[in-house]
Amino acid sequence: MAKGLLCRKPLNRRFVVIEGVYAGSGDIAPMDEIFKLKEEFCYRLVVDESNALGVLGKRGRGACEHFGLEPEQVEIVTATMGNALSSVGGFCCGNHEMVDHQRLSGLGYCFSASLPPYLATAAIGALDVLESRWDPLREQLQHNAKTIRSMLADIQGLRLLGSDADALSAVIHLQPSNGALDAQQIVSDLLESGVCISCQERSCLEIRQRPPTIRVVVTAAHEPQDLQQVADALRRAAQHLQS
Repeated sequence: MAKGLLCRKPLNRRFVVIEGVYAGSGDIAPMDEIFKLKEEFCYRLVVDESNALGVLGKRGRGACEHFGLEPEQVEIVTATMGNALSSVGGFCCGNHEMVDHQRLSGLGYCFSASLPPYLATAAIGALDVLESRWDPLREQLQHNAKTIRSMLADIQGLRLLGSDADALSAVIHLQPSNGALDAQQIVSDLLESGVCISCQERSCLEIRQRPPTIRVVVTAAHEPQDLQQVADALRRAAQHLQS
């Protein structure tokens, strides 16, 4: 018996954990290329779709769907319900074997509490909206994302991060390219003028240290005047701090 156990094939415990849309940069993960590597090197894939759910894909299901992956091709998918679903909490889903294992042995299952009924109902209602109105919502969101990027691309002293491949991302980052500009100061100035954006700080634990960035998130509900207000406010703040 012992000899048979020693001859068994080693367990595959190699996981790669990624974000469909990275919160810290707004980049869209190239899921098609990542999946090819997963198949070649036999690892399991964990994808956080928090910033891609309700943003990417033919049905709004995230970056995996955006790149044509089927649900069974990704072992674990997680996402918060605090973004596109306008609720709180989150979910973790996957194939039956992994779900059963996590349900029985995961500490989160033992110590976490379920959502209050009204928040669960709100999340279900948001999913119903995605099911029934996704096409017009997607068109409006993609239009707004491309529009705000074009507006922010030529602000002197601020560099728009990302590439053309990230044009559909609703998370947009600007990095000060001038030493006179401070990301947190710009965010504070805009808040006083009624524009709420955030400053993305970096953890000291990150191997690759990057300076703070200005984080802008666009939605399908934004009107053209809203996008113009943000772009104008950023341009004024950058000019004021450089003068």
